Amino acid sequence: MVVGDERRIAIVGMACRFPGADDPATYWQNLRSGTESVTFFSEEDLRAAGISEVTFRNPNYVPAAPVINAVDLFDASFFEYSPREASLMDPSHRLFLEVAWEAFEDAGVLPGASGQVAGVFAGAGGVVTSYLVDRFSSGNASVLGPTGGLEHLGNDKDFLATRASFKLNLKGPSITVQTACSTSLVALHLACQSILSGECDLALAGGATVRCPQTAGYLSRSGDILSPDGHCRAFDAEAQGTIFGSGVGAVLLQPLEQAVAAGARIYAVIRGTAINNDGAEKISYTASSVAGQSRAMVEALTLAEADAESISYVECHGTGTILGDPLEIQALSRAFRVAGGPGDRSGEDGPWCGIGSVKSNIGHLEQAAGVAAVIKTALALFHREIPPTLNFQRPNPKINLTTSPFYVATALHPWAAPHDLPRRACVNSLGLGGTNAFAVMEEPPEPPRPKGRPDRPLHLFTMSGKDRVALDASAARYRERLPALRHADIGDICHTAAAGRVHFPARYAAVVGSVEDLEKALAQYEAPPDPPAPAGGKGPVFLFSGQGSQYGAMASELYEAHPVFRKALDRCNSLLGRDLQPGLLDVLYDPRHQHLVDTTAHTQPILVALQYALAELWRSWGVVPAAVMGHSIGEYAAACVAGAMGLEDTLRLVARRGAMMDRIADTGSMVAVQTDEAALETLLAVAGERVCIAASNAPLSSVIAGDAEAVGTVVAQLEASSVPHRALRVSQAFHSPLIEPILDELEAAAARIPFKVPGVDLISNVTGEKLAAAPTATYWRQHARATVRFAAGMRTLYEQGHRTFMEIGPAPTLINLGRQCLPDADCTWLASLRPGVDDWQVLLGSLRALFLQRHDVDWTGLDQPHARRTVSLPTYPFQRKRHWLPDAAAPGPHALNGDGQGSSLVGRRLRSSLPHSEFESVYATDRQDYLVDHQIFGRVVLPLTAALVAGVGSGGDVLGSGSLQITDLAYREAMI
Repeated sequence: MVVGDERRIAIVGMACRFPGADDPATYWQNLRSGTESVTFFSEEDLRAAGISEVTFRNPNYVPAAPVINAVDLFDASFFEYSPREASLMDPSHRLFLEVAWEAFEDAGVLPGASGQVAGVFAGAGGVVTSYLVDRFSSGNASVLGPTGGLEHLGNDKDFLATRASFKLNLKGPSITVQTACSTSLVALHLACQSILSGECDLALAGGATVRCPQTAGYLSRSGDILSPDGHCRAFDAEAQGTIFGSGVGAVLLQPLEQAVAAGARIYAVIRGTAINNDGAEKISYTASSVAGQSRAMVEALTLAEADAESISYVECHGTGTILGDPLEIQALSRAFRVAGGPGDRSGEDGPWCGIGSVKSNIGHLEQAAGVAAVIKTALALFHREIPPTLNFQRPNPKINLTTSPFYVATALHPWAAPHDLPRRACVNSLGLGGTNAFAVMEEPPEPPRPKGRPDRPLHLFTMSGKDRVALDASAARYRERLPALRHADIGDICHTAAAGRVHFPARYAAVVGSVEDLEKALAQYEAPPDPPAPAGGKGPVFLFSGQGSQYGAMASELYEAHPVFRKALDRCNSLLGRDLQPGLLDVLYDPRHQHLVDTTAHTQPILVALQYALAELWRSWGVVPAAVMGHSIGEYAAACVAGAMGLEDTLRLVARRGAMMDRIADTGSMVAVQTDEAALETLLAVAGERVCIAASNAPLSSVIAGDAEAVGTVVAQLEASSVPHRALRVSQAFHSPLIEPILDELEAAAARIPFKVPGVDLISNVTGEKLAAAPTATYWRQHARATVRFAAGMRTLYEQGHRTFMEIGPAPTLINLGRQCLPDADCTWLASLRPGVDDWQVLLGSLRALFLQRHDVDWTGLDQPHARRTVSLPTYPFQRKRHWLPDAAAPGPHALNGDGQGSSLVGRRLRSSLPHSEFESVYATDRQDYLVDHQIFGRVVLPLTAALVAGVGSGGDVLGSGSLQITDLAYREAMI
């Protein structure tokens, strides 16, 4: 793999299950503290695990193993497996799924995101120590199923990588790698090659080995490779062998340039890798070769453009065997001589390149050994510390360290950069059979300084789980983690939690301004009740305010902070041009002109422009309306957003409309009345045609308008009848006979505009119904004069199934009216802005409500103007349960099917979170003897009626009592 500076690969995510550590943070602490994570079993442990006393009392028996936690547990429902399938799956496959998911989360990358091409390169442990063999030896003859059966798919190495690709929706190359002990470092090499060749833009590389049973030692024999005391003493004079254990690990890779641009947290950089095989240049098939190893090392260093003298640490294969360690150091020494460099470090005081082996901490993890070494080295580069190698007292006499550049790192120490170069390290891995792998790594680059606008004052923190239990567990994890994040940027934390996580049905969100705010919110954490899912998957309805909701400096904080809103409003200002003087922005944000915001000529175009900009902002956040409705002048903004008319045409028509109405003499008045429309019509009879209902806003809320004197006559009747009412501060009596002088001019102006059929349901103010065709000039004439049928429009929207309503305007006027229209409905009412309240408080509060309702949000769009960085946050709290085949034989049909009555056809309902219910049943002639009577061509076949009875019975079990109807039944194959 050739990697110049522009083609380096970044490690952006990692996850692991290693002895003594369920995550990289714990793993690093164990490495720093020099912890040996090998478990030594007591006689009670071994006896309970079924190890015979004859075995564990053998003097050569070593009661030790590097084990990992809870290999029998798995969150089957999270990955949508039935309990039966989970119990038949090798734990190495199950744990690799979890680790793969966590690696993506650690990177803040959504697995399977649109446009993403991610590959998987990984290998699993050996057959001899596998779960399948262990369970088969425990009396489960049924686990050896047919090719393609659950037993085969859940255990064969071939399916490790592709299973992860399937469950995480990863569409790049998916390759299972098997080169014994070098498997996962070879997987890393192939993953890098795949990225550089353009096959994928992300790659997951790793390995998994879970030895079964976990609680078991081993017999050590003189002359073999197994340690006689359970300790691995790499490079030491007392080294006598290694100890094999279990582990699972994975790293997520991304091109460095892309990672930097995305603000990724980069653990380390891979400069170059190489692999080869020894061929026959060694004394035996299982031996290693100095020449073969050295060739791979030199090739990787050369391709990485890294002189050996720039390398200050090598993570060796370091198995602690008598012959293996000396051969590896000999190969390294030869490679460093060949790939030296222009400088001369021979004059330095002592050796300058540390060597180590994580096998002294966690044993030899076989197929996961390489990724364990890579993760250790990446963390060392990231933290700029070299952790100690354990169990080293004095060097193996066959290792010549005195004339080499190497020293064994036996204590934690700061990692100094050599000669102002980046800190660099190598990882070496050897596979039984001769496949060598070597990687050259480098510390991450300094993250670029953030550029862009000053950050907003508030942020939206989000968290989710597949159920309430998982959500509660996530909250607990965050409470535990946040004290370590007090110096992190709250914007980065919230962005990582939102954009870097898949969001599940159980959700929590909080609007916060600092890490301290988030700590306080989670200290008072209470999961909200599960909201109903959006009706029919519908998005919100956008409601566009009418005149009267405006005020000076509307959305000023938003205009300063968010480029999407600013760009949209600037565009409107430019398009209005000479049609509006002083200009839109001057009236909004210049105190000298803000008084004009209440003059109709300015109010109407300014409102429509503001509403358009708000709609564009919400769209950039992924919030798209399922339907739109305006109120009076707000319908112009609704029509524009729905695609019925272009923005420029909308603004110019509205500006002309406002100017026309501004010319109307101020001889009218408008009054809000709290009574039903029928009663109001009766009261209006005294005024004749001089007063009309201008707006029907709610069942008990209308507005009357007309000649001021005639309106006064109606008001007197209202007072006499004790009908609540309120005069409105308006410049003209809109939607009344006083508007009629401008209608011809308005229609003529509208006639010059090409209208289109709305692309989104547009509810008409004129009819209160969906506008089925493109609006016309005549329609806009009617619209200016007719009653605003807002209440009827709300009924129409509700009957269409809409339950979420968002006001697109400067104040929550329409959502208050909407509540009056639907007082008993379970609806969500959201505002975009509120006078006197921080813009971001209102916007993020509404976005929070949408998130809790399971609406999709474009989190990248939300943070578009800011250079966010990924932060290490808690990963998903898997809700694990035991899935393990028992030691005894699996239950037969009598145990499975119950009492032999009708329930024997239904069988046992499997516990699962899958969207459908599953039942498992065994049919046998010795259980259901009547089956003998149903034969076709001499073979017993399950009758279709029996299948129907089973279907009805299972349906009753799921749905309870009552009548059931079976539709679309397909009986695809006879059950013989």
